[in-house]
Amino acid sequence: MRKPALLLISAVIFAAGLPSAAWADLARGRQAYQKKNYKLAFTELSPDARRGKPEAMYLLGKMYAEGQGIGRDDAQAFEWFQKAADANYAPAQGMLGMFYAQGRGATRDNTKSIEWARRAAENGDALSQYMMGVRSLDGLGVPKSADDAVTWFGTAAEQNYALAQYALGVLIGFGPSAQGEFDKQRDFRVEGAKWLILAVRQNSAEIPNGQAKLDELKKRMLPPDIAAAEKRAQAWKPTAPK
Repeated sequence: MRKPALLLISAVIFAAGLPSAAWADLARGRQAYQKKNYKLAFTELSPDARRGKPEAMYLLGKMYAEGQGIGRDDAQAFEWFQKAADANYAPAQGMLGMFYAQGRGATRDNTKSIEWARRAAENGDALSQYMMGVRSLDGLGVPKSADDAVTWFGTAAEQNYALAQYALGVLIGFGPSAQGEFDKQRDFRVEGAKWLILAVRQNSAEIPNGQAKLDELKKRMLPPDIAAAEKRAQAWKPTAPK
C-alpha cells in the first residue's frame, strides 16, 4: 500500500508545480524581452503563447510587428494581438487599433480601429487613452471635443504617460479657461504647469520642446503660482493601470 500512496503524493506535488513552472517561463520571457534578448524571449514566450497566456501572446505579437529577433511579419503580429485582445488584454487591444488604422496585417478599417482603441483605453491602456485624446481633440472618427480630450489625456497622464502629461499641460495651461488673472484662471495655469513639469522630468525624446513650453507658461505666471505648481508636481503620485 505504500507504493500507491507515494505515487499519489508525487502526482499531487507534480501537478501543484505545473502552474509555477509555466509562470516561470513567462517571467523569464518578459525579462529577456525587457533586456532585448529577443531570441531567448521568443523561446521562453512561445509555449505560454500557445497555451493562451495573454501577455505572452502580446509580446510575441510585438516581436513580429517590430522584427525583434525574428523576421517582421504583420500577419503573424496581427494574429497574436487578436488572440490577446480577445482575452481582454488592453495593450493588445490598443495594438489592434493601430494595426487597423495603418492597414497592417489586415484591411484598413477606421471603425474597427476606433472600436479597439476605445476598448483598450477603457481597459486602462495609457497609449490608447492618449490616442483617444488626440482623436477627440481633432475630431478624427469621434466627435470633436476638447473636454473629452482633457478626460482621455488626464487618465493617461495619471499613469505617468509623458506625452499625455505634456498634452494635458498645454490644454489646461494655455486654454481659454486659463486666460485672465482671477484665482480660478490662475489655478488653471498652475495645474497646467504641474503637468508640464512632470512631462519634462521624464526627459522623453518624444517631447523635445517640453521645457520651452513650460518656460513659456511660466512667463504668464506669478512666482507664488510657479512655486505652487512645483509643489503639486512634487507631491503627485502615479496611479496603477487597471
